[in-house]
Amino acid sequence: MWDLSGNFFLSEDDIGKNRAAACVEKLQELNNAVLVSALTEGLTTEHLSKFQAVVFTNLSLDKAVEFNDYCRSHQPPIPFIKTEVCGLFGSVFCDFGPEFTVLDVDGEDPHTGIIASISNDNPAMVSCVDDERLEFQDGDLVVFSEVSGMTELNDGKPRKIVDARPFSFCIEEDTRNFGIYAKGGIVTQDARKFVEFTASINEAAIDYKMDELDEKLLQHFASGSRAVLNPMAAMFGGIVGQELVKACSGKFHPQYQFFYFDSLESLPTYALDPKDLKPLNSRYDAQISVFGSKLQKKMRDSNIFVVGSGALGCEFLKNFALMGVSCGRKGKLTITDDDVIEKSNLSRQFLFRDWNIGQAKSTVAATAASAINSCLHI
Repeated sequence: MWDLSGNFFLSEDDIGKNRAAACVEKLQELNNAVLVSALTEGLTTEHLSKFQAVVFTNLSLDKAVEFNDYCRSHQPPIPFIKTEVCGLFGSVFCDFGPEFTVLDVDGEDPHTGIIASISNDNPAMVSCVDDERLEFQDGDLVVFSEVSGMTELNDGKPRKIVDARPFSFCIEEDTRNFGIYAKGGIVTQDARKFVEFTASINEAAIDYKMDELDEKLLQHFASGSRAVLNPMAAMFGGIVGQELVKACSGKFHPQYQFFYFDSLESLPTYALDPKDLKPLNSRYDAQISVFGSKLQKKMRDSNIFVVGSGALGCEFLKNFALMGVSCGRKGKLTITDDDVIEKSNLSRQFLFRDWNIGQAKSTVAATAASAINSCLHI
């Protein structure tokens, strides 16, 4: 029952079913060009070897360490991502392997420079024409091409920049035995290697000890640790989706291993009665365990007006339906949008499908939101 407040692909008819199997059909509807399948048997390292990257969302720490070690030692390494949401607390852990290479640091075209001279020295100094300032920084990797005379630099090997200046820089290279620079040449920024730290979590944590524990914080965590709140899941789903694209494309720097976020400021300002946090055997029990039944009742009786049912509007409607907003007798949710669904909308407005093209966004969105939660008064 608790899954119904966090997973918009599940309905009350799916209670008791395998979650992965229950989601396959609806996931497939999002894009027929993507093959979606469910693995319902016990997960082993042999299964992991078949994939380019793996994402874990519900995994014990012992298993996470086991699978992470396997992915890291696999040849080639398998990018490993683990994320979890516990009430208002969440985290993402990324390990893309010891030699993961970022092919595109920032999405911009690589910086280049036209070479004017290269010294036979250690380190070698490279001067460029002074028509425009160089954009290189210390630590950047660059490759050389079309260099006459000192042709040894044309081997495509990335070389590290040190002592970067507006119109010159040095490279970590001994060129004293290279040919004498004659003319020409282009220097281009290359990929940066993202090297993971090698110390284990246990080794790093041995010397850490808090002088005083925040008991109130621990109580908040414990009371909602089982809850996967939809807004938190949506946020971390977006983060993990971006990290997965980075792992597969080599574009942009990955998250530096561990990311933590909490939203304790979302808690009610009044003191919560422990009795108010007890489950009621409803689809909103996950939220009640964090915010209490009083706030849940306020959300159920809310009167909300949403203008627009595009990418953000679809996300809001999905969240409202899962959270029980406007799902009480006094609740009401009104949505308006004068646009119709186009094919280009389908990549980011997930309440719509191929067969909805040409139909009114507001009408289709309202129907889709009602399918998520039949109690929604929209």
